[in-house]
Amino acid sequence: MPRESKLRESKVHVALNMPRLSYGVSPKVLGYIYAPPAIGTLLIASVMDWYWAAIPIALALTAHGVLMWAFKKDHRIFEILAKYSLMADEYHPEAREKLPPGLERPHKVGRGLRI
Repeated sequence: MPRESKLRESKVHVALNMPRLSYGVSPKVLGYIYAPPAIGTLLIASVMDWYWAAIPIALALTAHGVLMWAFKKDHRIFEILAKYSLMADEYHPEAREKLPPGLERPHKVGRGLRI
């Protein structure tokens, strides 16, 4: 009598699939947020009064807050935007009839539905 093998099942916690974030955004984006305003702050503070240097800092904090919100919604937001910018003219979000093979939607993802 053949022996049935049962596959081992285990729960995967959502946090294991998330990337490492620093202060709610990726470390690369964190550098893009704060490096230019830091240089701008130094340049402005060396030429003008010190309170004008608060403008780049305030802009950086606002950008950080917006990007924290965006990363909370989808941590791959920049990957998605980069992919879309490359294939924006070829991507067909609406369901179409008789699309060539490769451009049609996969099974169970709205194939054949008119939206």
